[in-house]
Amino acid sequence: MKTSIILAAIFSWISINCYASVEHPFRYKQVKGRFKINPYEYRKYVRPQLLNILREFNQFLSLIDPHFKHILTLKTKIVDTNRNIGLWNKSCLNEFSDDCLEKLKFIHLELGRLEKSILTGQRKYSLATNSGNSHSLEQMTRNLSLVKSLDQLGNLVYLANHQVELIMSEYISYHVPNVDSNLQLQQTMGKVLIQWEIMLVDFTPDHLREGVQGVYSNFFREISRIILTKNDLKYFGAQLENLNFSWNNFHRTIAKEKYLTPNKLTGVIGTIHTRWNMILKVLLKRIR
Repeated sequence: MKTSIILAAIFSWISINCYASVEHPFRYKQVKGRFKINPYEYRKYVRPQLLNILREFNQFLSLIDPHFKHILTLKTKIVDTNRNIGLWNKSCLNEFSDDCLEKLKFIHLELGRLEKSILTGQRKYSLATNSGNSHSLEQMTRNLSLVKSLDQLGNLVYLANHQVELIMSEYISYHVPNVDSNLQLQQTMGKVLIQWEIMLVDFTPDHLREGVQGVYSNFFREISRIILTKNDLKYFGAQLENLNFSWNNFHRTIAKEKYLTPNKLTGVIGTIHTRWNMILKVLLKRIR
């Protein structure tokens, strides 16, 4: 619980300070509150670009630290499982059917695969540390830190899988899921995602940490969780100015001030910047 509160405070502080630090480079206040995104344009032009932007952000993180490759694989599994739990709640919470039971079994299977992936990472980085293959004391320390973080994540996923087993048992016995058990599962999966975000913070180098935290919280997380998983165009339209501000703030303070090495990092950020400007061009052409 304390960890959740601390992380929430960190992201809240970053959001406030990030938004206060730079003058907004792109203003269109005349459309604030009534800006609408055309569903056809979103589906055909915008959403594919947003998906590419998320992939390139993952590439950016992998270039920062090789550990991110495994961490990002886990994120994909966590998001997919969370989405399936949400869909199950929406369609099956108040009724019993064989189809709903099969969906619940699939969620159980997904969590088992996530557990296995976490254990694989723990073994890999434990062996790398114990065998002396790490190239430096710093690398050994980071390996040990990742093993510890994966252990904490694994404990939460194990708890979530146990809760799914309980829900399944109640669902089969009474043909109605236990509301309290279902709520506990949602809370546990929320903690799983928070633990992943703590890992994101821990493995970002000091000189990039504040910038990456800010742009992840206010830009990439918003795109991933709300825009892409729910396709909430009304929310997207309402948040477009904030999203644009967050990205431009990161691009100005990080990419343009030569904090990024090697040059590949700068190239990835430049590609994301171009894609985002293309999205704005499509969305804002209606209000010129």
